[in-house]
Amino acid sequence: MDEARKDIIGGALLFVAGIALATHCYLSYDLGSLRRMGTGLYPMLAGLSLAGLSLAILLPAFLRGIRPGRVSLPPVRASIFVLLAVAAFALLCESFGLFPAIAAMVVLASLAGPQRPSLGELLIVTVVLCALAWLIFGLGLSLGLKMLAWPW
Repeated sequence: MDEARKDIIGGALLFVAGIALATHCYLSYDLGSLRRMGTGLYPMLAGLSLAGLSLAILLPAFLRGIRPGRVSLPPVRASIFVLLAVAAFALLCESFGLFPAIAAMVVLASLAGPQRPSLGELLIVTVVLCALAWLIFGLGLSLGLKMLAWPW
């Protein structure tokens, strides 16, 4: 994919994200006034700023132009596996605990890359992430997260 096409796709995605954020904040939160700002004013302005800055990426790419031809889609395999990893973590965390959710997330996210990591590498990453989660959330913050649970 040539540089102009990448910039157009990236700029358009940032623009849509900024407008979506601004719209959500406008419709869901109190904006208040400039003298007494509400909870939604600053996030709405951040969304509008993101949309405005995305135009600095989008417009020069249009001026450079796109060569005519077939539009190629970015690889979707990586996106699908990353989304599956996040979904698996969200679904497994409450039922099975944090450690199995992290393990499932690591395995699914590893399938997103072009190369397959070895079982040892997956095990090391899983153990390190589980240890960090236990240290941060279990000991450090004393959150009531189940580290390991069996729902049956």
